[in-house]
Amino acid sequence: QVFLKFLLGHPAVTCPIPATSKLHHMKDNMAAGRGRLPDAALRQRMIDELG
Repeated sequence: QVFLKFLLGHPAVTCPIPATSKLHHMKDNMAAGRGRLPDAALRQRMIDELG
């Protein structure tokens, strides 16, 4: 969910399309769209921390 939120919050990304064949993965992917998305500052912190 963290990586999908990163993509969903990025202004250059229109629609990330994660592929999965497992129902529980799809539900987890869909949950990434709920709640607050990271802003530019938080995305930069994520990049700094995770490389």
